[in-house]
Amino acid sequence: ISVDHRSDDDWNLQYLGRPWVEQNRRQRKVLNARAKAEGVNTPMWIEAAANIGDLAEEVFAPASPPGAKTFVAEFERFRSLHEIDRAELMQIFQELAPKLKISYYARCGFSHNLIGLRACVTVLHLFREDAEVVELCARCLRYSVVGHSFNRDALAELSADVGDVDVAHGNGETMGEAFRDRGWTFLRCALDAFLAQGSSSPTSREAALRVASAFAAVASARAAQVQ
Repeated sequence: ISVDHRSDDDWNLQYLGRPWVEQNRRQRKVLNARAKAEGVNTPMWIEAAANIGDLAEEVFAPASPPGAKTFVAEFERFRSLHEIDRAELMQIFQELAPKLKISYYARCGFSHNLIGLRACVTVLHLFREDAEVVELCARCLRYSVVGHSFNRDALAELSADVGDVDVAHGNGETMGEAFRDRGWTFLRCALDAFLAQGSSSPTSREAALRVASAFAAVASARAAQVQ
């Protein structure tokens, strides 16, 4: 066994050719510049991404497609209301909201791989009758798009499978099964939550206003304007 002490670029140059190496260098520069602009691995980015990881773990669970014997990465289900720890959910949102409010880098960590957006929209759908959860969730979504055009557009364009969940009984469904891609998931879920919170109680009014504010924050996105 011999040890090759050449650099990666030297190895790539020999086996992949100069055009590939030059293109790879250009792509790395672009990715590094993007990571620097988004504050990847800065404290705020890391903390927000960690909060979102906790939120996703609380909301989503691995699942198997029909006929499969093992879990498949592309398949997941959102947990039922009975499976989700509401207190933990509230704690995550309470920790996340101030970070999103003050830090652009936190907003970038929040939307990494769209996990934060998907998880929050799912919460908005599942807990649409819970004023306190709706208020905190909508607040986080509103903060996440302030001065962040990528998050704004991604939230407006998000197409996720939230299924037809029986909120009263908490019947979770498996994403990927009979999913009809209709688009504008956030806009539809926000409208449902707004209507569900349209009562006379102060808590419900505050939640409805938060949802309306989040809805208005994405109004300038192209996906919202074309409706």
